[in-house]
Amino acid sequence: MTFRFHDTHAHWWTETQLTDLCVALCGNRDLQVNYGMHSTYDPARPAITISTFWESLPEAERLLIQKTDVYLRAIGNTKWTNLPKMADAWRASATAQRPQLMRQLLCMAEDARLAARVVAQRPGTANAFAARVSAYARLFANNAAQHAHTKKWADIVLGEVYACLGKLHTPTFSLDEVGMGHIEEVIRRFCAKIAVALETVDVIDATYAFLTEVSPQLGDAPDASYHLFSFDADGIQAVVDDAEHSVTGQVQKPQETCAQASPEERQEREQMEIWTQPQKTNAIGALSMDLQQAPTSPTFGGQVREADDDPDALETRRGHSQGGQREDVGEQDEQTSLHIGGAANEQASSVKDVIEIDRPPLTHQETEKVLVWQKEVQSSKAKLIKLFDQLWLHRMQAKQSDTRYGRLGKQLTRVLTDHSPRLFYHKSSKDKPFDAAVQLLVDCSGSMYEKLEPLKPLIYLFHDTFRQLQLAHSITGFWEDTVDTTLMAQSKGMTHLLHVVTWQEAAAQNAAGYIDRLTPQLDNRDGYAIRHVGQRLLRRPERQKWLLVISDGEPAAEDYRDAIVDTKNAVRWLTKNGAHVLHICLTDAADEQQATRIRQIYGTGAVIVPGLDRLASALENVFLTLLKRTANI
Repeated sequence: MTFRFHDTHAHWWTETQLTDLCVALCGNRDLQVNYGMHSTYDPARPAITISTFWESLPEAERLLIQKTDVYLRAIGNTKWTNLPKMADAWRASATAQRPQLMRQLLCMAEDARLAARVVAQRPGTANAFAARVSAYARLFANNAAQHAHTKKWADIVLGEVYACLGKLHTPTFSLDEVGMGHIEEVIRRFCAKIAVALETVDVIDATYAFLTEVSPQLGDAPDASYHLFSFDADGIQAVVDDAEHSVTGQVQKPQETCAQASPEERQEREQMEIWTQPQKTNAIGALSMDLQQAPTSPTFGGQVREADDDPDALETRRGHSQGGQREDVGEQDEQTSLHIGGAANEQASSVKDVIEIDRPPLTHQETEKVLVWQKEVQSSKAKLIKLFDQLWLHRMQAKQSDTRYGRLGKQLTRVLTDHSPRLFYHKSSKDKPFDAAVQLLVDCSGSMYEKLEPLKPLIYLFHDTFRQLQLAHSITGFWEDTVDTTLMAQSKGMTHLLHVVTWQEAAAQNAAGYIDRLTPQLDNRDGYAIRHVGQRLLRRPERQKWLLVISDGEPAAEDYRDAIVDTKNAVRWLTKNGAHVLHICLTDAADEQQATRIRQIYGTGAVIVPGLDRLASALENVFLTLLKRTANI
C-alpha cells in the first residue's frame, strides 16, 4: 500500500483502518490495498482498490462508504462472485450496441446482489450501504435534468435502475415526462430478477434480457457516459491462465526467500535506497515516503534490530549535500532546468511525462450543449460586459481629458485658477483594451465527478466573455492516468492535458463545444500541469500573464512524492518569472485543514469556495477581478 505521509494524521489513520479491514475480511496477509478511480478486486496480485470517488465527501460519510467498497470486494467478490463468468461478460460487452451501458449495468446489478447478501450476513453494515446508495442517488438526480435535455437516455436509465435497485422511494427522474414511461415497467422487472438472483450467472442473464428489451426503445440515443463502476477482467484472465498452466504440469520455480539468498544478496536487500539533492535553504522539511507492504527480512545472528513502532518515525530530513566522487545510484531527480526566453528557470520541471490529447471533431450533441450554456450564463455575461464597459469608459475619459497637449478644451478658466493648468484633451485612444494572457487550468481528477458538470457553464462564461472582449486566453483540462498509460521505461503515471480552447482559438465561436469533453478521470499532479502550461504562458507576448487553476483540493496521485511541495515550487517558479497565479478551491466549508494547505501552496492567490452553491458568484467575482486588473487603462 502507498501511504501519503503529507496528509493529515486522521486521513492516514483512516487508510490504515481500511487496510486492516481488508486483510481481516480476506484472511490474506499478502493482500495489497490501493486507491484508484474505481473499486475493483484483482485476484492475481491479489489486490483490492478502494475508490477515490468519495474523497470530496465529509470525513465521516467518506469512511462509511469506503467501508462498503471493502465489504463488496473483500467479502462479495472473493466469496460469491463467479469471476471468470463476469470477466467473459465484461469482454463480450465490447460488441454490444451500447458497451458502456452494459458494463455499468453488470457491475451495478452484481454489487446490488452482493450488498444484499453482505447485509443479510452482517446486519451492522446496513447503514454504510444506505449511505452509499444515497450518495450515488444524489449524483444521478443532480445530472438527470441535464442528461434529459441533451437526450442522454442511457444515463437516465442507469439512474432509474440504481434508484430501483437501492429501493429508493423517489426516482431520480420521471420517465413519464419524456414519453418513456413504458421503460419503468421493464426496469421494475429487471430489479425484481436481481433481488432473487442467487449467482452471478443469473445477474448476467437478467442484464442481457434487459438490454435486449430496452435498447430498441432508446432509439439512436448515445451510449452511457457514466463510468462509475469497473471490473478487472485482465486480472481475472491472468488467474485463469495460471490455473490452466498449472494443469499442464509445468511447475513454476518458487521465489527465493531472503533466508535462502547468498550473503551478498542478503546485504543488498538490507539496504534502502535514498536520494538527496543540493538545497539552497537551511529550512528543515520532511520528505514523504512510500511504504510498500512486503514480508520483513529476518535478523541474522540472533541480534535484535532496533525499531520504532510509531509510523511518524519513518521520516527523512532535508539538508545540505556536497557533490561526491561516486555516481549517484539513488532515484533520479525529476526536476531539471528549462530555458524559456533565454533564461534558466531552476524550478521548471521536465515535461517528458506529459501527454497532450488529440481532439476529434465536435459532435452534434456537443454543439447543442453550447446553446444550453448560452442561455444559462446570458445574464452573468451581460453583467460582466456592462461592468467592464462602465469601468473602461470611466477610466478612458479620465485618461483622455486634462492633458498638456491635444485639442483645446472649453474649461479655459483654469488659466486663472490653476498653477499648472491642463487645458487639452484627446478625442480617441489607440491603446488596446487588454495587454494580458489568461490560462485556465481545470482539474479533471476523479474527485471532481460531481463538480465538473455544473462547472462547465461557468467555464463557457469565462471563454465567451473573454472572447467578446478580445482577451487572449486558453483553457486546458489535466489529469493523471496510472492505469491505462505508463512510460515504456518507468512505471510512472502520465499527466494528460486536453486543450479544449487553444490560444489560437480564443477568438473563435465554434471552439466552446470542446469544453464538454472535460470529464473526471483518475489522479492529478498539479505541479506537472502548472509547469507545462506555464511554459507556453510565459512565451506569450502580452505584458501581463495570469494562470487560473480550478480544483477541489490539494494534488494527489500514486507515487507523487512531496505533492504539496512540488506544486508550491511550480507556483513559485511561475510567479518568479512574472506571472500571476490564482487558485479556486472547491472544498467543503468545514474542511479548514485542506483550506489551510491550499493557502500554503498558493498564498494570497487562493480563493476558497465552500460549496457548489457559491461557485457561480465566486467565479463571476474572480472573472471581474481579472478584467479589472488586466485592462490596459
